[in-house]
Amino acid sequence: MYLVGLIHFLVISNINVDDNFLTSNFQLDSGEINSIDSIIKYKETNSKKALEFAFELLKEIPEEFELSLDYVNLNYYIGETFYHLQDYVSSYQYLIKSLELYELLDKNKRRNRNVLKPPWILSVMGAVYFKNGNYNIAEYYYNEAIENFQLFDSEFTQEKIFGLSNAEESLAQIEIQRGNFKNAEILFKKAKERRGDDTVSKMYSNLFLMELYILWNKLDFAEEYFSKIKFEYDNKGKDSRVEATLHYSEANLIYGKYFKDILDYNKALNFLLAAKKELEKINGEILSPYQSYQRVDYEIADILIKTNKYQEAEQFLINSNIDENTTRNQKILNFKLLEKIYSNTKENDLLLSVKDSIIAYNENPINIQIQNEFNLLENLILVTDKQNELNLSKLRTSTITLISIFSVVSLSLLILFLRENIQLQRQKNYKLKYEKSIIKNELKLKERELFSKINFISQRNQHISNIKDKISKNNNDPSFIKNLENELKYLTSSNRAYKEFDKMLSQVYPKFYEKLNSNPGLSKTDIRLAAYIKMNHSNHEISRISGISIRTVESQRYRLSKKLKLKKGQELNSFINNI
Repeated sequence: MYLVGLIHFLVISNINVDDNFLTSNFQLDSGEINSIDSIIKYKETNSKKALEFAFELLKEIPEEFELSLDYVNLNYYIGETFYHLQDYVSSYQYLIKSLELYELLDKNKRRNRNVLKPPWILSVMGAVYFKNGNYNIAEYYYNEAIENFQLFDSEFTQEKIFGLSNAEESLAQIEIQRGNFKNAEILFKKAKERRGDDTVSKMYSNLFLMELYILWNKLDFAEEYFSKIKFEYDNKGKDSRVEATLHYSEANLIYGKYFKDILDYNKALNFLLAAKKELEKINGEILSPYQSYQRVDYEIADILIKTNKYQEAEQFLINSNIDENTTRNQKILNFKLLEKIYSNTKENDLLLSVKDSIIAYNENPINIQIQNEFNLLENLILVTDKQNELNLSKLRTSTITLISIFSVVSLSLLILFLRENIQLQRQKNYKLKYEKSIIKNELKLKERELFSKINFISQRNQHISNIKDKISKNNNDPSFIKNLENELKYLTSSNRAYKEFDKMLSQVYPKFYEKLNSNPGLSKTDIRLAAYIKMNHSNHEISRISGISIRTVESQRYRLSKKLKLKKGQELNSFINNI
């Protein structure tokens, strides 16, 4: 999506609409050095060169100097330049440093005494968060920028209007990312009304609205605003030739990408070629990476590849004006298109060469950048530390005292907190250990009770066996019959023992019955047999407890194995014990 990149480029690049508000010369012992103007000149078109100027200027700053607005702005420009290099971490570090130095700056040396924080710095910080997808934080910084723009003195009315418009357009961009197209429309139109009626401003605002309506799928409105952009372009003045041409070229590029996305390649090519034609009219102008010709060439080449015109696409990419100012991401995108071409045309040697280039651009610049960043940050830290010592020397004694008091109090509170926390933890550990011991003892008790019930059942069955023997020997004795009835009554009441056995087993092994009952094919006999196996009883013991023959027990085990669908060679006892 072009608008994401374009919005923030335009927000940042147009900060220099009134560059004299930030630009002045450092007064150094070697005389006047005008490098800060060079930073402004190259920060977008040749960011690496801008950084070279910036850090050469830092080296020339003497050990003792008075903090000025120039030094605050120097940090700001370094942060903005890193933004153009897409190094958002370094950008944020320098922007934060710039804000910190601004707070140390004497109010009499500030451009607007009522401004709490420089709003342009806040705008770039918002753009950094936007690029990283942190829309809530980006929104916070944009709103804070608006608050500070509104505090500008009357002599900076034009800058105030321009800054408010940029911040509102940035907020609209966030609403687009959230899918709130109506809110974005309101903000864009509010910014357009604020900007005024000059040709470039109207084209600039209409460009936002045109793409918004494309994203919103309101194509009639999009076409209407494209017509407005073309009308303004056809009637532009000579003084605005470059800016107006760029805006009209971007409008064609946006439409070209839209038709490419909906697979209407003929219309897409017409718009993209029109965009390229407009850029060729300002050939020789130094453009930023966001305005570069390569972006248009890339889209045209991509369409040629999609339509199997590999040779034409290859020539387009090879002839594209790739130079040291082209962003690393754009170079990688171009190489990936070449990769597609050579992959489809089976040119393996060229394909390997392109793959090596992609790997090189993905890895080498990172290592170089890390080393350069370390060196640059080291210079900045040295200068900043010296400046902080100068500005805080009068407050050092009182600050140290307050810090000491605060440290002692904090340490005391920390010790008390840790002491209480350790004591509380000890109590928790003791309680946990005690509860664990109780549970363990209860479990052992349950196991003893369970084995007791097993023994009782075993004795009962032995009793039944004895009764059978007596019956066979005293079949006709009346007194024996009476005694037999009493014994049977006792045994009948002992059936409760097995129910208690089941209850005890479920308490000791709570998940055992739950898992068995989940198998609808198991009978009560099957479950009872599984319970005896769980208690590690042999076939002989199960026979004696249940009052059945060993052969019957073996038959029951075989049926249970089938119902549990045990694999060949899998032991029933092992399976039951693992439940």
